[in-house]
Amino acid sequence: MGQGNRKYQSTVRDQRHLTWHNSSPVADFQLLEAVRWGIRLRARIERPGRSATPYGRYLCCMVLNVHEREIVASLKDVGTLIDSLASKSDLLWPRKEWPSMRLDQPLGVGAAGGHGPVRYFVASYEPGRRVEFQFTGPAGFHGNHAFTAIRLTEQLTMLRHELALSPRGPAMFTWPIFFRPLHDALIEECLDRAEYECDARSDFPSRRSMWTRILRASLSVPMGRRGTAR
Repeated sequence: MGQGNRKYQSTVRDQRHLTWHNSSPVADFQLLEAVRWGIRLRARIERPGRSATPYGRYLCCMVLNVHEREIVASLKDVGTLIDSLASKSDLLWPRKEWPSMRLDQPLGVGAAGGHGPVRYFVASYEPGRRVEFQFTGPAGFHGNHAFTAIRLTEQLTMLRHELALSPRGPAMFTWPIFFRPLHDALIEECLDRAEYECDARSDFPSRRSMWTRILRASLSVPMGRRGTAR
C-alpha cells in the first residue's frame, strides 16, 4: 500500500436541485439556509391560486453530497476497506470517534442497521468495489448513500462517498442544520482512516467545524483523540 494524496483536501460537492429553483450550497450557514427554505415554503403555501401539485413538487428537492479522495493504493486494497464495513475488524468507519455502523448480518444485500439515528439497509453490493445503502430513517430521509472504489491507475484509487437525498417534511430542516455538518465531518474522517490504513500520512486529519463541535457536544458524542485518523 502507498501514501495517500494529501496535497489538497478531499473533493466535496454538495448540490440541491428544486423543481423551479437551484439553490447554491451554503456550507457555513446551515441555519440561515434552513430559515431561507422555510420562508420560501411559507410563501408558496400562502400564495393564492396555487394547487396542491406545485406545493408537493416544491417539497421534493434533491440533495447530492459527494466526498472523494485519491488514495495511492491498489483497487484491491481500497476495496478491502469497503468490504470490512460494519464488521468487528472495520477498517473504514471511524468508530472510535463516531457511533459505529452496525448491521444485523454480515455486509450483503438485505442487511439492515445504521449508525446513531440514521437507519438504512444494503440495497446493492459489489464486493471490492461498491456498497449502496437505502435510507429508512430518520423521518423525511428518502434516498441512499454509497461507498465506491474507482481504479485510476494500478496504484491509484479514488474512494468516493455519494449521498443522494430527497428530504421531506422535517428533514428539509434537520438535514441542513443538523445532519449535513455531522455527515460531512464523519465522511471526511472515513477518508482520513482509509489513508491511515493504506499507510499514508495521518498527521493532517480533517478539521471539524465549530458548528460540528457544538452539535457533537450537545449530543454528548465523545470527541476522541485527533492525533490519528483511527
